[in-house]
Amino acid sequence: MTTKKSSDDTPAKPVSGFAKLLDAAEPPVLQVGEVLDATIIAKSKNEIWVDLGGVATGYVPAREIGDGRSFDSLKEGDAIHASVVNRENDDGYVVLSIKRAARDRTWVDLAALFETKDSFPAKVLEANTGGLLMDVSGVRGFLPVSQLAPEHYPRVSGGDRDLILEKLGKFVNNDLTVQILDFNQTDNKLILSEKLARTKETEANLSKYEVGDVVKGKVTGVVDFGAFVSFAEGLEGLVHISEIDWNRVDDPRQHVKVGDEIEAKIISIEGPKVSLSLKRMKDDPWVKAAEKYKPGQKVKGKIARATPFGAFVELDEDVSGLVHVSELSEEHVENPLDVVKIGDEMEFLVLEIDANAHRIALSVKGLTDPEKAVKERQQAASKPAVDDVSKLSAGVLKKLSDAGYGDMAKLKAATIEDLEAVPGIGKVSAEKIKKTLG
Repeated sequence: MTTKKSSDDTPAKPVSGFAKLLDAAEPPVLQVGEVLDATIIAKSKNEIWVDLGGVATGYVPAREIGDGRSFDSLKEGDAIHASVVNRENDDGYVVLSIKRAARDRTWVDLAALFETKDSFPAKVLEANTGGLLMDVSGVRGFLPVSQLAPEHYPRVSGGDRDLILEKLGKFVNNDLTVQILDFNQTDNKLILSEKLARTKETEANLSKYEVGDVVKGKVTGVVDFGAFVSFAEGLEGLVHISEIDWNRVDDPRQHVKVGDEIEAKIISIEGPKVSLSLKRMKDDPWVKAAEKYKPGQKVKGKIARATPFGAFVELDEDVSGLVHVSELSEEHVENPLDVVKIGDEMEFLVLEIDANAHRIALSVKGLTDPEKAVKERQQAASKPAVDDVSKLSAGVLKKLSDAGYGDMAKLKAATIEDLEAVPGIGKVSAEKIKKTLG
């Protein structure tokens, strides 16, 4: 027998060996959420009871067991893992959950997958217009539509939500190979990506190709900004609307359709992103145009269309020029259609040609003194441009006009960010436009 001393060194009452045994036998305090090892000791139609190492008896209600297959496979004597839901219910049992323990274990596995960036299969449970709800060993994850692999992306004209949902619904109850894009167990957030899971494989397959290679493929989707082409197992590229034809393309659907088998040239490879071109499979008509048209030359052409900037003139089948509104007449012109009509065939003076930029500047008023007009143009070209939109390509001008920047005042007031938002106008083009306008 031993004796304890109090804090003031006064001998305390002796502690018996039996008391020590009682202290040692006191069961540990279980914590909600704690995962325990247990052994099944009884099983009813849809519930089970387990032994917690002689410390207590646990009870697993039907809703916390898992699916039917999990329950059917369990039998007396099986060792299981279960998470504490309630330390004691009205009957004195510890309420446990096999399902939650499995889910907690899955989060640990997911954390490892997030770190290693490994891919894994996941089952699609539901679909909505934003993406797919998926099951990963009992944990719900979400795969945004933007993270689908190229061949699974629902390319729907006009963003028809019903049609998008119909296409996504085909994946329900199927497995997709995914990778974790974002992960937060505290917030119960698991964002998945099928596209990311393909990145390594895609980049490995793309290593066989170089810029300039010609590939054979099939058109898998046509949208307002271009066409998607599948050209190898798991590989897909985009033919931007500007790369469909040397002529201006207003609607890609007038040139290609889903299912068309085509040849295209690779013009860019950036990671898993491939840019293709159809027009570069043909000779650039502007190479011949540079040989055919020279500053000071008088030419005939047809007025094809008009914008507040001026009039576009069809010179050849594949070559158009621009008559800036200031070059239509000696008098001030507010609206080009006040002095020309669509379809009119007229004579023009070539002021300047830039084959690389696919641009020919024409003039009507310069016809009276071609030499002077060309000289003034050359002098103006050596100075910073001010309000000279004729230095922009016809394609850029059309995009600006279609986006509501046909008015010079609006165009000058637009910021680089505003111009970047115009379909088909990137940062470089936006900066060039602002520089050109002064």
